Amino acid sequence: MHELIVLARQYRFKIIEDVAQACGARTSVAGEERFAGAIGDLGCFSFFPSKTLGAFGDGGLVITQDPLLAEKIKMLRMHGERSKYFHKLMGINSRLDSLQAVVLSIKQRFLEQWCQGRIEKGVLQVVSGSGLMGIPDLSTDRSHVFNNYVVRAERRDELKQFLGRDGIQSEIYYPLPLHLQQCFAYLGYKKGEFPNAELLADQVLALPLYPELTIQQQEIVVKAVIRFYRS
Repeated sequence: MHELIVLARQYRFKIIEDVAQACGARTSVAGEERFAGAIGDLGCFSFFPSKTLGAFGDGGLVITQDPLLAEKIKMLRMHGERSKYFHKLMGINSRLDSLQAVVLSIKQRFLEQWCQGRIEKGVLQVVSGSGLMGIPDLSTDRSHVFNNYVVRAERRDELKQFLGRDGIQSEIYYPLPLHLQQCFAYLGYKKGEFPNAELLADQVLALPLYPELTIQQQEIVVKAVIRFYRS
């Protein structure tokens, strides 16, 4: 992010942070600790129930320190209205309902505790080892909150099936890169034009990790992965 901030100042562009899976994460920018979402010009959070801070249904939040951007976002979230029934912009209906707000205001008190629990479980998963191609980085200058514990795995699809037979749930985030999605076909990109994205889409697999996961349950997952590769 530090390098991006420098480029943004040099070329006068805005940085929009996607914080959907990083709520509570921190990093160091120019020697100062900053939360994900509070580094760029806009930070976009998801409160989908599966997120670290999740509501009972869909919801989200946009944060900014720019008063002009804040005013525009407020209008866009409510049909582009500056005052009731007077529309300055073409907006949408994107207000967080009161029930979700209450749920989030209560759950927010536990966010730091949940993040710490995920970090502790993530560290244990790393120490355990498993022979995978790649595991999440645990750099000391930033904190990864492990909304998902995504590894890189050879024979990924076979591993997923193997774990499933042992009753271990795993998930693929995400199986098809954006340039190969049908909705972006009009851009004209073909398979092979973004080889790294395509390679990772064939390798990534999210293993179970959440604050309530026990050490015994983690050992079951790691031993199953080891057993798969040794076989």
